[in-house]
Amino acid sequence: MRDWFLHKLLRLPFRMRVRRDRHPKNPTHTIIFLHGIASSCSVWQKTIAEIAKDPNFKTVRLIGVDLIGFGRNKKTKYFTYDYPSYRKALTHIIKKLHVKTPIIFAGHSMGSLIAADYTNTHPDNIQSLVLVSPPYLKPADLRGLPDKFYEKAFTSLKNNGDDPVLKALCNFISKISSFDHRFLNTPAFKQCMDNIILNNDNWHTLRSISLPIFIVHGRLDPLVVGANLRTISRDKDITLIETLGGHDLSGPKRTKTIATLKRVILES
Repeated sequence: MRDWFLHKLLRLPFRMRVRRDRHPKNPTHTIIFLHGIASSCSVWQKTIAEIAKDPNFKTVRLIGVDLIGFGRNKKTKYFTYDYPSYRKALTHIIKKLHVKTPIIFAGHSMGSLIAADYTNTHPDNIQSLVLVSPPYLKPADLRGLPDKFYEKAFTSLKNNGDDPVLKALCNFISKISSFDHRFLNTPAFKQCMDNIILNNDNWHTLRSISLPIFIVHGRLDPLVVGANLRTISRDKDITLIETLGGHDLSGPKRTKTIATLKRVILES
């Protein structure tokens, strides 16, 4: 009833759950960390912990949030999982947290797409983007995508979750990756897949941003088309950094991501 009154009737924006907010005195920059689909801010936990100990980031505010529909956010049927809704939620949390410094978005997977969309529509206080494992597909890729490959890749195990062996495998995959199988069979997952990851405008949105963009890509990532990233990085202001690794933010990818964020801070 409360959600209906606040968000359906009054159309107030939803507030994202803040999982981490390291707020130094007189910050010079703010990094906002956005996670991917069927995940949570936990995917950034080790990265944020390492950054917090680095003296190069001592004046940088670090904010990690759970996107609506995932992580520790309560479930709601009144949120539409699309770009306009996430834009409103991001604008709301930035105002609520009184962020006054230039913002650097660090996005992983779907979080990269949301960060790029927000920057394209609200560029004024954004300094740059660091996008890790962004699943950018060309419009031609989407037209030829067989049987919605991405959706099938994420949900094939969950759809057979009644099998105890596959259920155990789901749990195992959740522990070694950023995907939490509990979110795979939810309205949030399905709508985000259709409205964000498989959105025809993603490719054009990234190319229309005039701010510095850094993309960190793992060459062994099965969910990202590396050739697309190499193509788009030929544009000005887009730098592609490739390393070993899969889709998750671990090992060499975490090291490269931290180094890239440090580069952005030091060069600003």
